[in-house]
Amino acid sequence: MTELNLSRCSRDRVTERLNTFEQPENLKTLNLSHTNLEEVPGSITHFTNLTDLNLSNNELTTIPKSLTNLTKLTDLNLSGNQLNDVPGSITDLAKLTHLDLSRNELITVPKSLANLTKLHKLDLSGNQFKKLPESIEKLTKLTELNLSNNELITVPKSLANLTKLEKLDLSNNELITIPKSLANLTKLTELNLSNNELITIPKSVKNHQNREVIYDQDKVISVSSWIDLPRYLLQERKKYVNKKWEHRKKYLNLGTLLLIILGIVNIMIILDNNNTNDANDWTNFSLISSAIIPPVWLWFEYCFLWLNAE
Repeated sequence: MTELNLSRCSRDRVTERLNTFEQPENLKTLNLSHTNLEEVPGSITHFTNLTDLNLSNNELTTIPKSLTNLTKLTDLNLSGNQLNDVPGSITDLAKLTHLDLSRNELITVPKSLANLTKLHKLDLSGNQFKKLPESIEKLTKLTELNLSNNELITVPKSLANLTKLEKLDLSNNELITIPKSLANLTKLTELNLSNNELITIPKSVKNHQNREVIYDQDKVISVSSWIDLPRYLLQERKKYVNKKWEHRKKYLNLGTLLLIILGIVNIMIILDNNNTNDANDWTNFSLISSAIIPPVWLWFEYCFLWLNAE
């Protein structure tokens, strides 16, 4: 027997069946999904020639180091568990081509995953991480990458080094921008950017030939540059709701306060120099900064706060 399906069996039944399995070295595929496992059975290490292991939809909180002794694994499914970390020893599974860690409780992307250089498909959807490590660029053989349903605010430019990617799912995150470098993914045929906080998408990314880009057309606007944005908003009279920009409002308010302080200091410097009839570099600096900084800052305030209007 090369395949064993114990999906939806009781834990006792799973333990009994694994302990009494004859010739474990012959088993290639093992399905233990939906069995309410709280830990990986120790007897699983007897199946040294396993290539496909499904442990999805259980109650696992950790991955035992013993699991990494199954060095012939090519397909490992750990989705739908309660994992909050992945041990560094997972790099011992050097032959993995498919890894599914979706629907867990991962807060950060384990850097150790970058050493699984034979991965073709990686699913990290449905977790809680906010950024990706730059080291993800090492996974140069990836053809499918699913990062949907997380809390990503941005993605690293190094993602563009995954030149074999054909499908990239970034939907249901908190992305504000995406790098133009994604246009370098010439083999990418499907890019999902829906349900994010994106307002613009680089044309080089969106208009690539033979690429389907899924995004929220009612949110994303088409302007050639940020300089055109205020004019566009006035003409169209549209309001773009962005709940995640509350923290940016705080920075804008702080910036306005600093701007007022700068103005007061500049006025004092100018008055002081006028009284002493000594126009120096400080006076020139004050005049120049007073002329340039306020309109620039107000322009940014206009863009950010209008985009956040409800």
